Parts: sequence; C-alpha cells; structure tokens
Amino acid sequence: MEETIYELTDLPTEGDISVLVFGVGENLFAINVEQTEGVVDCPRVTPLPQSPEHFAGVSSVRGRMTIVIDLSYKRAQNGKKQRLILIRGEAQMGLVADRVEGVVSLTPVSEPSRSRKAEEDESMNESWPATAHFRSGGHRVPLLDLERLAER
Repeated sequence: MEETIYELTDLPTEGDISVLVFGVGENLFAINVEQTEGVVDCPRVTPLPQSPEHFAGVSSVRGRMTIVIDLSYKRAQNGKKQRLILIRGEAQMGLVADRVEGVVSLTPVSEPSRSRKAEEDESMNESWPATAHFRSGGHRVPLLDLERLAER
C-alpha cells in the first residue's frame, strides 16, 4: 500500500489536515483530530484475559466502558502520569499516551523524494498501521490508521 507523505505547515490551506501528535516511549505518533473526542488522564485499566498484545484492557471513562490500546505493548502502567486519547466512533476506544505534544497542520507533499534515511525509518516503523507519515524533529511520525489498528 502506498503511503501519503505530509510536511508540517505554518499557514494551513485547503486540503491540509490537523493532527494530534503524541508520544509513547521514544516513539511519536499522530492521529487526525477529526477522529478524536478528547484527551483525559488515563484511568485505572483492568486487563482482559487472552486479549491481543496491544490491548491493555478496559476502563470506565465518562461512564462508558472503554477499550484501551497501548502502542508500547506494555500491560502495566509504569507509575508515570499517562493520558488517554479518546477515539470518536460507535465503540469507545482510547490510546494510551505518555505525553501529548499538541496539534499541528500538515500539507500533502506532491512528489516525495526517497532517501536512504527515509527507507530505514520506514522499515523500523512498518509494524505500525499507518497510511501516511510526516517528519518532525528528524523523526518519521506515522499517521495512524485507526481502522487497521482496531483490526489487529
């Protein structure tokens, strides 16, 4: 599947998208802001028996049962304050984040140039379900595809 490449923009124009950038461990990820319902302090998560590795468990958020996904593949919270990014949709789902970097605007790159560094970054991040990415601070940041993430 061919991936769309974006670049950060200071002056948003038509066709640009706004994404929420967040960190999990040393990795940065992004999600389209239109797919989010908000960010809350991560409540206590109850593990589910025999669940897929990236499913941390379930929690009650705003009176609704929420499936919690941890992209770090760690089941236990490490004592640090974590945030939960709530995903918009019929099923209540949230992504655990160690830190929330903020919202940025992205514009599509018409003809991306491929460098060796980009190919190395791509091979390192191929396990993340993303159909787009951008570079921020020298790091390749995948724009998560939530449908593919939920299918895993």
